[in-house]
Amino acid sequence: MLNADQLSDSELKSYAEDHIQYEFDMLLWSARILYYLSSMNDKGYISWVIHDSLLNSFSIHARNLTEFLYFGDKPNRKSSDVVIENYMEKSILFQHRPPISKLLDTVITKSNKQVAHLTTNRIQYELEGKGWNFLEIVMEIKGIFSKIASFIPDERISENLKEKFSEEELDIPIIQVKVINNINNFPIGLEIKFQ
Repeated sequence: MLNADQLSDSELKSYAEDHIQYEFDMLLWSARILYYLSSMNDKGYISWVIHDSLLNSFSIHARNLTEFLYFGDKPNRKSSDVVIENYMEKSILFQHRPPISKLLDTVITKSNKQVAHLTTNRIQYELEGKGWNFLEIVMEIKGIFSKIASFIPDERISENLKEKFSEEELDIPIIQVKVINNINNFPIGLEIKFQ
């Protein structure tokens, strides 16, 4: 097993391009589409399945990025876990990264208990309401990245990725969804177009 603390600058840069960017992009796109779907009046079976699938994806990516940003100093961190401390000096990080908020702390707990594991905690979340404030969550994670991106050494992250992390806006795409039916008029799929 490769120890994350032993990755070279070029390996960290490659990892950021392949994996951190993927998590970031998936978080943004799932939040954008969830926001759009939440405004739709169609609450049919297909809408429900798409919504919950995207919400599960969103919650896992939100948890992964929150842990990347905040779990570097946790005693239960595994040596293979890549965290922000691999990318920048702790003293600089602690000057510019805000403390973990209650919202992001809840993301980790909810994701673990409501999405990633079958637990009795799901019952409590259903009683309290299962809602996820996905736009608020994504904007908070984006905000943290934008505060620290410029302090990550160029050898460990590309300029393009720094710029992506620093963007403050969250564009919501216009989406057209069409249900595809078989010859018996049974829904078998979706055609989704982005504008």
